[in-house]
Parts: sequence; C-alpha cells; structure tokens
Amino acid sequence: MDLITVVISSLCSVLVSFGGSSILFFTQNKRLKKAEADAKILENAMKHYDVAIKERDDYRTRLYESYDHRRKISEECNSLKVKNAEKDVYITKLEWCKCVVNGCDRRTPPRNYEEE
Repeated sequence: MDLITVVISSLCSVLVSFGGSSILFFTQNKRLKKAEADAKILENAMKHYDVAIKERDDYRTRLYESYDHRRKISEECNSLKVKNAEKDVYITKLEWCKCVVNGCDRRTPPRNYEEE
C-alpha cells in the first residue's frame, strides 16, 4: 500500500512540475475566456448605448430649438396680423372722412368725424 501511495504522489508531482496543473484548470480557463469575451461584448454594447443616448439628446435639443423657433415665428405672425388689422381700421376711419366732392374749395367730408 505504501508503494502505491509513493507511486501516485510521484506521478502527481511529475505532472504538476511539467504543466499538469493546466489540465486540472482547463475548465476554469475556459470559463475565464468566456467571461472576458462577454465583457468585451458588453463593453462594445455600452459604447453603442452611450452613442445612441447622445444622439437622442442631440435630436431632442434640435427638436426643442425648432419648437422655439416655430413659436417665435408664430408670435411674429400674430403681431403682424394685429398691426395689419389696426391699419385696416385706420384706413376705414380715413375712408369715412374722405371728401366726395370733386374740385371743392372747402373740402368738406360727407360726415363729421370729430363728433362721433
């Protein structure tokens, strides 16, 4: 029995000294390589995710800027419509005071605008 133990321990020491431990840890190395590959894939996915988030934020910024620009143009258009309406009212008031007598020296308007 002692002889068997000595032979087994001698074989084990010879295997370990010549790289036999790599055979024992082959499955662990395989798992480690798979984990490293998964980490690289995850890192690449995170880079793509960060780029996508940045593009989304840039798109939102441009979209909000276009909304602001549209709002400003709409406000300007509304103010121009108000000015145009005021001018139309003023022109209508001037039409009321317009003289209808051609070649008149006194230029009397058809209605007295100041009394109304």
